[in-house]
Amino acid sequence: MIEMHVNLKRFDVPTRLGGICPSERPVDWITDAMRGVAEETGSFRTVNVVIYPPESLIHAAVAAIRAAAGGERVSVGSQGVFTADVQPGGNFGAFTTSLPAAAAITYGCSYALVGHSEERLKLFNLLAEYDETVLNRDASRRRATATVNNAIVTSARVALAAGLTVTLCVGETAEERGQGSVDFDAIAD
Repeated sequence: MIEMHVNLKRFDVPTRLGGICPSERPVDWITDAMRGVAEETGSFRTVNVVIYPPESLIHAAVAAIRAAAGGERVSVGSQGVFTADVQPGGNFGAFTTSLPAAAAITYGCSYALVGHSEERLKLFNLLAEYDETVLNRDASRRRATATVNNAIVTSARVALAAGLTVTLCVGETAEERGQGSVDFDAIAD
């Protein structure tokens, strides 16, 4: 069985506003895209696809996949989960701007993407803001990297405990990411 994972970063924002969604209506775009992915994937017996849309598009993506022929071969994942989760009868907490694993499951996700480069960079920059020596001293940098890795492991454990399958990103270099922008119209052709 071949499994493909696709992370749709910033497809919730139209290109004119700085995102990469080619449509002014991201919900319509994700609905059409997921329907197409489900229909195409349904024609291959050995391929499963996991799509990681931005949080604001999860509902539309799940609904489109469930309604499309071939949707049983496509799963939706969240682009991350917070380092804590809500529990029945306990620690509700707002987790504002942070997605609890329970919410990802409620949205219809069965996967969680954890540790992608932007998440790691955000955590590392927060540590550097607190202590600028993180950027200048090898020992501080190693300690900061270990702290970031521990936060990533905590998120992965929370996702697993909630019943999500974790796709763990282990990093990418600038060369691997490439430089410049992607021409999505050329890819579609």
